[in-house]
Amino acid sequence: IHTRLTLTRARVLPRGSPKADMGACTKLAVLVAVVAIAAGVALYDGPYVDGAAMLGAGGPQTMRAGVLHYAASYGSGEVPDVRVDDGVPLPAVGQHDVLVRVRATSINPVDFKIAEGFLKSVAWTRLVPTEPFTLGSDLAGEVVAVGPSVTRVKVGDDVYGMAHFSRFGAFAEYISIPEKLVAVMPTSLSYGEAAALPLAGLTSLQALQDFAGVQAGDRVLVIGGASGTGSLGLQIARHLGAAYVATTASARNLEFVQALGADRVVDYREEDVADALEGEGFDVVYDCVGGEEYWHMASARGVLREGGTFVSIVGDYAGGKGAGAMSVGRLLRDGWKMLSRTVGKHRYRIFQTAPSGLQLEQLTAAVDAGTLRPIVDSTFELQDLTDALAASKAGKASGKIVVTVAVRRAVDGGFVRARAAVPPPAMTVPAIVEGAVPHEVPPTRSSRGGPPQSEQQVVTFPRLSAHT
Repeated sequence: IHTRLTLTRARVLPRGSPKADMGACTKLAVLVAVVAIAAGVALYDGPYVDGAAMLGAGGPQTMRAGVLHYAASYGSGEVPDVRVDDGVPLPAVGQHDVLVRVRATSINPVDFKIAEGFLKSVAWTRLVPTEPFTLGSDLAGEVVAVGPSVTRVKVGDDVYGMAHFSRFGAFAEYISIPEKLVAVMPTSLSYGEAAALPLAGLTSLQALQDFAGVQAGDRVLVIGGASGTGSLGLQIARHLGAAYVATTASARNLEFVQALGADRVVDYREEDVADALEGEGFDVVYDCVGGEEYWHMASARGVLREGGTFVSIVGDYAGGKGAGAMSVGRLLRDGWKMLSRTVGKHRYRIFQTAPSGLQLEQLTAAVDAGTLRPIVDSTFELQDLTDALAASKAGKASGKIVVTVAVRRAVDGGFVRARAAVPPPAMTVPAIVEGAVPHEVPPTRSSRGGPPQSEQQVVTFPRLSAHT
């Protein structure tokens, strides 16, 4: 009523008699109410059922989880208060949700950025914790319960997926996630490998396919090819038909990125990237590092051809350094930059990855055909989650950092041993970290087998949008 009277006094609606104004306001109020109710119905997936109740009396009643405690220091730049807590309640399961026993998860930059308060000031994004909450988006594990409306997967299926930013919770023994955000795991991957794929794989697929439109014969530059996202970007660029793929990496990662399909590698520590690539005229520049200099290099030095696309998953904030907390002002500035950079001879794109089970199925087909492989840099246990977050923030990983989650027996609290496995006949990656134990791709689960993989087989991704 207050809003309606205020609008009438301010003459926001068409002028007329008080009765006419009141009638117009009433119609507006009804319209807003209908839209709000429709949105609520669309978003509501209830009634929700307690996860522990779905597993029955013999199942676990609580779980371990990596919980961010939003102390007063949250967002102050101090070390975030992330603990692996026991006794955390199992998540509730909606009509279209599946309850997954998590066997492995992986670290993404967004995890430590949220923990450090990078998104603190944007409350409406639903990324700001109002109470202690569980971090983590990537997951791989076994379906142990399903909502009544679930049709795509069933209890016992091994699945992997990416939780939506509004429903994090993968750093835990169990997670409830909508079925549309998961897919049956590739038969040739271990849980750890599968957990390394969702966010980074979807990011590169959407950046190169949906936003940049990479086609057969294109020339593609991947900035940061040794990163978790970049290492998949190199492979996906090839799958989409790129004829020539270049990247930036340090000397220690030279063989690593060449094995993933890079035709040319620029050592950014020894060479000026702009000088080395000036006039190359790439069709697409895919930025996995961030920093304003890369956009200026691509647009002003001929690294990107006229009409070419520059797509970034980071923007001008390299590694989050100096970016400060996310804010409405920063979003507006970024929006203006994107508009100003697009109005010209190049296309500029920056985006947020959209979780999609359908596009995960595209990645699954490529993995099982042997033409795509997630790269695991190192593995941590759940109780060492803070060490895994610190390793990710250090920015030295080549590929993804994986966190395994041991499954406890409900009776005595002991841990179930992982399934026996044999090495897969797949892509191998050279040891590239100084002083590290030679790296091998984690073994495939023997119970899932997996088809022989051929380097000659090529998978073509259908042009399927994440929003289809």
